[in-house]
Amino acid sequence: MAFTELDELTNVAAYLKRVGAEVVNFKSACVKVTENGYPRTTGWIKFNTTAGTVKASGDVDPPTEAEALAIAEELKTAKFPHPVALSAMADSPKGLNPKDDNVFVFHDFQNRVVMLQERVETPDGKMYIPWTRWSDGKWRKMEPEDHVPFYGLPGAKDHSVLFIHEGPKAVQKIKKLISGEAVDDRFPWLEYFRWGAHVGWIGGVHSMDRSDWASLARMNWKKVVIVADNDNMGKAVVPKIAQHFHVPTYSIVFNDLWPTAFDLADKWPDEMFGDVNNYIGPSIEHCIEPATWCTDEFEIIGAGGRPKIVHEARDVFCNQWVWIEQQDLIVNLDMPQYRMSTAHFNSFCRPFSHVGNTAQLFQKSYAGSQMKLTYDPSKVGTLIRDAAGLGAINLYQPSPIKPEEGDWEPFLEFMEYLVPGEEDRDHLLQWIATLVACPWLRIVWGILMMSEQQGTGKTTLGTILAELVGRNNSSFPGENMIVGSDFNGWIANKRLIVVNEIYSGHSWKAYNKLKPYVSDDEIEVNIKFEPTYTQPNWTHYYLCSNSTAALKLEDGDRRWLVPKVTEKKWPKEKFAAFHKWLRAGGFARIAFWAKTYEQRGGKYLDRGQEAPMSSSKKELIEESRSDAEKMTRELAEAIAELGPDAEVAIPILWIKSWLVDRLNDQVYESPRVLANILSKCGMFTTDRVKMGTKYHRLVVNKEPMAGWIPARLREAVRKPDDILKDEF
Repeated sequence: MAFTELDELTNVAAYLKRVGAEVVNFKSACVKVTENGYPRTTGWIKFNTTAGTVKASGDVDPPTEAEALAIAEELKTAKFPHPVALSAMADSPKGLNPKDDNVFVFHDFQNRVVMLQERVETPDGKMYIPWTRWSDGKWRKMEPEDHVPFYGLPGAKDHSVLFIHEGPKAVQKIKKLISGEAVDDRFPWLEYFRWGAHVGWIGGVHSMDRSDWASLARMNWKKVVIVADNDNMGKAVVPKIAQHFHVPTYSIVFNDLWPTAFDLADKWPDEMFGDVNNYIGPSIEHCIEPATWCTDEFEIIGAGGRPKIVHEARDVFCNQWVWIEQQDLIVNLDMPQYRMSTAHFNSFCRPFSHVGNTAQLFQKSYAGSQMKLTYDPSKVGTLIRDAAGLGAINLYQPSPIKPEEGDWEPFLEFMEYLVPGEEDRDHLLQWIATLVACPWLRIVWGILMMSEQQGTGKTTLGTILAELVGRNNSSFPGENMIVGSDFNGWIANKRLIVVNEIYSGHSWKAYNKLKPYVSDDEIEVNIKFEPTYTQPNWTHYYLCSNSTAALKLEDGDRRWLVPKVTEKKWPKEKFAAFHKWLRAGGFARIAFWAKTYEQRGGKYLDRGQEAPMSSSKKELIEESRSDAEKMTRELAEAIAELGPDAEVAIPILWIKSWLVDRLNDQVYESPRVLANILSKCGMFTTDRVKMGTKYHRLVVNKEPMAGWIPARLREAVRKPDDILKDEF
């Protein structure tokens, strides 16, 4: 039987030429325009070869009455072949090699070949040519008559995770990388993509409805990940795809670090790789977003028998979110970094929902137990039990940096330069090793790094610590955020607080404000416009200053290690080499150094262990003392220098008056505080003793004197001026 080619039908060809339509197959033609780099079909022409009719829809001129009649006559006598699906491909279009990287073989859901697609580069850009096999044995540049097929279906049913890509090129590349047929040392996310089916849809964002999404969705997926191109049109298609699936759905969103229109078939930006080709760009975890479609839409018969549209939240969507009563937040169980107020939740869900108030439908359908948010690096997983045994969502996420064996000497060399004193450096390294390798243990003292010389590397060390702990577990508040504000959102859900410049040596305010943050087991979090709440305290503190009067410290301070920092700057070439080493995998090697710290003879800090003393800390404590305290200590030292046989008693009020006289009334310490200062200097306080008409408490330089009778004590009374004479 001789079959008719569509271009042999004179009236059909004339009509298609008049309206600017191109043949799709024997049953249809279309009119296309290009928008934002994507082809968009604006009109369709459908031929009914059985009835002999032609119908136009969309933005295309319909045939005139005369054209329709002429076309009908042609269709009545035309004999068209039908497309065939091939279990095996014995031949291919002339000049086309199915193994060529620019030729893509498409299968149907029964794994039969239904189309080839040829990718051609033209001066105007890339062009895709479809090829289908027909019942007359010919290959034609036509699409199948029903749905356009998906690329990559063979073997897909063996997986539970589906990755959906725009076009076949990325699918082809990933499949070859997984099989080992191709190698690319600049495809950093391969392990994430290894365990899943990769399928591509074709036709662009404007032709989605031509694919058989219903059949794809019926393949028993447990999870769907949509990988759209990096442009507005590509991202806009994500909700349209997600609506077809009733399983947890996610999207991979490329940001501005990738070029516009980037997809996974493209070369990754050079800027994302370090000096030894190591990947330094965003992790896959930082580019994944929730994308489950939220709602279903139904038509019911309402009052009076009229149809009515109703909506309800999908179960799969509701099961991914939980309401946290304590903070009145809605939190994603799989990705708890997505936690939002009701208004924010509605905005976030709007592209994936039939309605504007998705939160209302969610709360109406929500049947979960009451949970709380917590932050607990000592527990593994998102869903945990808190100390009281209640269900909680753990917001802690480990650092993406994984320990990697290698040379860590550049880090130790940097530390030897930064903190020249071996004892101070060892204490600091012990703190760092424990911080990095033992997230389940909280160190109850912090680090204060001071040097008057700028650019010594204090901030560099803080940046290194933040990378090792995880940027998501670190914050960088300014001094005023700590000292000058009642809000402390910077402390919420963090392990490391880095303050790059603090200068609070003029006041006790910063020290007192930081006290509970450093040592308390729980903290109250106060975020602006949100209810306050209490959570476990896992914070550690690393403070820097270019002043040696950075922070006041009290006697016996146990909260801060103050190592002596170098005042000599490293040469620029040394810093450049060190940063190059960090970019080339140095962070992973420092993490390995910390992980194996005890194996090499070190010892991690114990819970509750206090900060060691250092010479810099002693100096800072001395500088923190008021003039009155300094004079009081000088008085105690002068009494000690009188010798072991001296017996001295001084009324505390006399000491207070003496200080007021010497310091021109600038004395804020009470008699009780002065007595405590002298007690720390080795002196003792008596009971009240009558001297003249008044009773006084005395400080004495020998413990037995505190039990002497008043008469004997009065004989030992001395005036401060008699002891210090004119030294002040």
